[in-house]
Amino acid sequence: MNVGLWQGVSMDQDWSASECEAIVGDYVAMLRAEMAGATYSKTRHRVLLALRLSGRTKASIVARHQDISAVLLAHGYRHIRGYKPKRSVKPAMEHVVLQYLHKHSEIARRLRVAGRMDDAGRPEGRPLPARRT
Repeated sequence: MNVGLWQGVSMDQDWSASECEAIVGDYVAMLRAEMAGATYSKTRHRVLLALRLSGRTKASIVARHQDISAVLLAHGYRHIRGYKPKRSVKPAMEHVVLQYLHKHSEIARRLRVAGRMDDAGRPEGRPLPARRT
């Protein structure tokens, strides 16, 4: 059984602290590419990440990406639109994401949005642009 610790917070039994740090860092790299308008492949990132994460399955990596999206959205940061935020995230994963942002404050500043975002990655409270007919 692999139980990692992140400054005293127990991780999921299946995910170590170093694995969580790696997936958060990779997620942020994809998000920054998306924000810059650069092309990137989620599949390529996921495959390379699986090699670094002791052969994690596609489903488990996607689920962690959805966890990260949920944490970012809940705290007023942008998230990758293709990874729909989960409704329930373990406190340990939230802690890892927030610690990453604290440690990388310049990146966090760039990811911060003015106001909160909805599940589709749009600022809450703002209407969708009207369609021209």
